[in-house]
Formats: sequence, C-alpha cells, structure tokens
Amino acid sequence: MAPCSIRSAAMSLVFNDMVKEEDQRKVCKEYEITMDEDLQDKFKEWKKLDEAFEHHKENVVSEPNALGRFQRFIGYTDEQLEVMIDMYEQSKLNGVA
Repeated sequence: MAPCSIRSAAMSLVFNDMVKEEDQRKVCKEYEITMDEDLQDKFKEWKKLDEAFEHHKENVVSEPNALGRFQRFIGYTDEQLEVMIDMYEQSKLNGVA
C-alpha cells in the first residue's frame, strides 16, 4: 500500500465529524499540523512577524565591520602572516620594535 494512501486513511479516521475537536487538536499539536479553522490566525501571526522583521531591518543603523582594524591584512595568506609575526618578534628581540 502506498504511503500517501495510508496517510489519507489515517487523516480521514482522525479528522471526521465523529471525533471530538479536542482529540483532533491533540493530533495536530503532536504532528505540527494546522487545522483549517486556525489558518487565519496563523496568517495574522506570520504577517506580524514579517512586519516586525521589516521594521527591524529598516531601523538597524549599520552592521559593524567584524574585521575592523584587521581589514588591511585580509589579502595575506596564513603563511605570509606567520612570516610577518616572526619578523616582528625578531625585531622586538633586537630592540627595534
């Protein structure tokens, strides 16, 4: 038997006029299903969340630059940076830095 047929039969057993709405809502909660009667409320909730997100997006001043002062080193490879660090440490030992 095809999975869609099994699913359809199970849904028709649970969601019919003979089953209490309370039991139907338990099944909905367990399997994260939204009943038709609740779709309008879900839509309003999504609409509010979208508006809040747009409001937040518009009112954020700017994203801080995560790299900040290290931006000038972005073009170097790890090996090149290691050489520069070694040279700097050697210059400190020689009293130059």
